[in-house]
Amino acid sequence: MSTQLKFASLFENDTKFVYVGPEWVAYEDSEEPNSSLANRKNTVVCLPGLGDCRQQYRFLVHKFVDAGYRVLALDLRGLGESSTGFKSFQVEDIVSDVIAILEKEEISYPVTILGHSISAAVAVHLASKYPERIKNIVAIGGLFRPMMLGMNAVIFKDLHIRSSILINCTKDSAFIHLRFLFFTNLWGASAWLGYFKSMFKKPPSDLPEYCEIDEYHLNEDKKRIKAISALLVLGSAKKDVSLEKIRNIKCSVLLLIGSDDPNFKNPQNEINTIVDAFNERKLENQIHKFLVSGAGHYPHVEFPEEVFTNIQAFISYNNNIIQIDTQI
Repeated sequence: MSTQLKFASLFENDTKFVYVGPEWVAYEDSEEPNSSLANRKNTVVCLPGLGDCRQQYRFLVHKFVDAGYRVLALDLRGLGESSTGFKSFQVEDIVSDVIAILEKEEISYPVTILGHSISAAVAVHLASKYPERIKNIVAIGGLFRPMMLGMNAVIFKDLHIRSSILINCTKDSAFIHLRFLFFTNLWGASAWLGYFKSMFKKPPSDLPEYCEIDEYHLNEDKKRIKAISALLVLGSAKKDVSLEKIRNIKCSVLLLIGSDDPNFKNPQNEINTIVDAFNERKLENQIHKFLVSGAGHYPHVEFPEEVFTNIQAFISYNNNIIQIDTQI
């Protein structure tokens, strides 16, 4: 009988859960129960990207804790330790999950949101709907527009299927329907992992083990594969509403994109396009960008020290601005 595979916890504390009807969203909290530091105002909330779990932040979270931050890291509904019975996977659903966690932890002060990939769009929606709850957004490899992925070629190559069948299908709404061909119970795990592994330009040393555990969990409960399929809609043509939300938010934003992110035809142009959208808000000193040289879609996994240094500098800079404004 095979040994059950499980991702290591980020912290020594037990996993926490917030319930949404009969379902639950799992998260970890760096603070000890009843800690006198639990009300600190420097809180970072980490949202993983498509198909992944909170452990993608394994190289970052302790750097934040050591620097004096409280960290909350969650699993998206249907993935990780979150339950798999959810019926809806809209951006608004994930926004509600985050707010539910903040309310359960009695965190009323503004927090910094780290959103990877599709979760960067979630962060924008959060800041648009709850401006009083969000102080900063850090978008890592943020997908704010319809995905221009090479996902079709990657998946089909892994499955030995001709990619010409659906060339450019990710550029329009057709992919919303065709995604069910990719993420079936038969080859869904293989399809996802083929794509996932292709997103790294400098893979971490633990990637083979990480993928082995991920594959085990996807096959253990096939509803996790369905969750990935459902969450792909957030990266489809409907997600460009995030560009409209960008124009409504007032918090500070840091855009981090890998210079070799395969999700973008030209990462430099992509980050400039998003910066232009943010600049339409006509707010000064609110938008910052950083192109992580040599990184793919997971710069926080590939170059954690460099990414953390930039995030910490961004947060510290904006905290100083807020303090100056308060004093004035």
